[in-house]
Amino acid sequence: MDVEAANRAARGCALGKTIQSILDDLKPEAAYFASYDGEHTAFLSLEIKDASQMSAIAEPWLLAFKAKIELHPARYSGHGEGGCRYW
Repeated sequence: MDVEAANRAARGCALGKTIQSILDDLKPEAAYFASYDGEHTAFLSLEIKDASQMSAIAEPWLLAFKAKIELHPARYSGHGEGGCRYW
């Protein structure tokens, strides 16, 4: 997240509410927050069934925090035969 945009939201007491609203919509399996490369960072584990979902995942972060977005699709090998055939 852009440091200035995130800090502005924090000073206005909107940071937590905005993040919670985004997480409520995305329903991640896990969410972690840290500093990475000098910026406020969110690491989310999400189930993405189709590439068309990626813009809906990124857009709330872009609009609220001018966030830089990196999406790294991965496959979990525990998804039965369908997941294992790709390994």
